[in-house]
Amino acid sequence: MKKILLLIIIFLSIASPSFATTASSCSLADVRTAVTATARGGTVTVPAGSCNWNDTLTVPKAITIQGAGTSNCTSGTCITSTFSANGKTKADPFIKYEPTSSDVSTLFRVTGFRFDCANYTPVLRGTNSRSSYVIRKVRFDNNRVTNTICQTSASYYSRPIFFLGNMAAVVDSNYIQGATHSVDLYRGARTAWDSSLWDGWDNGTEDNLFVEDNYFVASTYAQIGAVSAGGSNVVRYNTFDYSSAPGWFYTWDTHGNQPGPSYGGFGMEYYGNKIIPPSGASCRIVDHRGGIGKFFYNGFIGSGSAEIRVATPYGADMDCPGGTAMDGVSNCATTSTKCPASGLYGSNQTAYFCAVDGRTSNPEKTYIWNNKKGTTTPSTEVTTNVCYGGGVESSGYCGTVYPAPSVTGAKASREGYEYWDLDMTHCESGGACTAGIGCGTTLPTSCTVGTAFWLTQQSCTTVPLTLIGQSHTDKIAGKLYKCTDNSPVTWTQIYTPYTYPHPLREDPDDPTGDGWQCTVSRTGDGCMITGSQVVEDGNTCSATVTLRNGWKATWGGTCPAGSESGGIYTTGNLSADCTLTAACTEQGILP
Repeated sequence: MKKILLLIIIFLSIASPSFATTASSCSLADVRTAVTATARGGTVTVPAGSCNWNDTLTVPKAITIQGAGTSNCTSGTCITSTFSANGKTKADPFIKYEPTSSDVSTLFRVTGFRFDCANYTPVLRGTNSRSSYVIRKVRFDNNRVTNTICQTSASYYSRPIFFLGNMAAVVDSNYIQGATHSVDLYRGARTAWDSSLWDGWDNGTEDNLFVEDNYFVASTYAQIGAVSAGGSNVVRYNTFDYSSAPGWFYTWDTHGNQPGPSYGGFGMEYYGNKIIPPSGASCRIVDHRGGIGKFFYNGFIGSGSAEIRVATPYGADMDCPGGTAMDGVSNCATTSTKCPASGLYGSNQTAYFCAVDGRTSNPEKTYIWNNKKGTTTPSTEVTTNVCYGGGVESSGYCGTVYPAPSVTGAKASREGYEYWDLDMTHCESGGACTAGIGCGTTLPTSCTVGTAFWLTQQSCTTVPLTLIGQSHTDKIAGKLYKCTDNSPVTWTQIYTPYTYPHPLREDPDDPTGDGWQCTVSRTGDGCMITGSQVVEDGNTCSATVTLRNGWKATWGGTCPAGSESGGIYTTGNLSADCTLTAACTEQGILP
């Protein structure tokens, strides 16, 4: 009997996957072995070291892959691409996540790595081609990504961080040397617009790719991300550092339908971002060409011009199925039909641009307020421009607006119909609101139907530095209301920003929410810091700082004092929520 029990124990120890596996090294072979040995919901710990990978790690289940950190290749985990020498293409990523229905409720996470893409290899691709469920628990965080490929030189599969299909995800707290389309979500073009999974999609929900608290650096022209093919993004509290770029740039765009066909995105939210241009350079912060949008409280730190553009460049635009014009209040009727495969780019293309729930792929229900520019605290309103390009995208395609935006049924987006812009002169806190969007502490006492108001206790005339960028110390708080009746005056809440930090950033081993929040931040533009986390009572918090040449960091905050080693500061033991701040100051260029 003892022999039988011993055999059973031995069999179970061999057959049962582990929930905690440590790879023997950071080599691809050892990490593959550890992934195979780890159960769904478990963690693979990859030790410190520097390893070359020449092929893709395919992960078919939701697990956490935990590196040793990003400080350096001695105490951290560094992965460098040798894919080219192995005959792999620029569409082959370091890591490919292929979940199934068994992974719907379990987190997949990649954290604590330095990835050197060698100007060739994407980092992560997640794919869910199933039409019956959505994969939402995906997180890519606290990584350092360098030498990314410029997507325009290869297929769209070469995008460094790319999600395909019915997915939502969180990309947070990373340092990313940005290339064109560094972070994207494409849900599947027409299949996404036709899918009942996305009926009722709107801003302010969990069903987005969340890009938050990242530091993007671009030394060349780079559009960091795009919303297209049924995708949707929430881009918030990031720093976009273009200070070493050659000149004009823009950070993100949302696509409408385009020739190909290439279907438009659902829409996006873009707020709390800090944009650092080259000296004197100008920028288009966002090019909004499709879907529902909210753009607010972003700061352009420079003396050049800055704009947010609302554009409908493909000629199909402001009509609903059947060719009827949107009315600016209800937009497309809910009885609209699915977008058919035929006719989309034919002579009757204006008839087919709505999803089954009435959403269009054109700019609609878009609100733009309190985006500022300035060399210190941003206080000058960023310009909102609108255009229509006559059906062909090329250089200068928005040079002509025709018909005029004031014309009913115009092919250009119309202020007060498809989009609303800040107008505190005509929409006053506690007063009258006759046009645009107001901002303040008290809803107006009279209103014109369709106008909007951002109700907040925060500044409406500046964008405080404490609210923007990867090192922000406060979050944007408020609610957006729309005037839905003027007799009696009725303000209806239509939007609240989704929970920040995103709930997936909570400690996955502490579902009750216990533990202490360690919030890291910085002052000064010469460094990047990562490491915000929730830790168990009595544990320490660690933050990694990356400094420009000639800069140093002085640590402070409310966390128990600790010490720094190799660019990593470790606090004392935590017994309460606390803050850890790196004050970065320039010391002069060092040899």
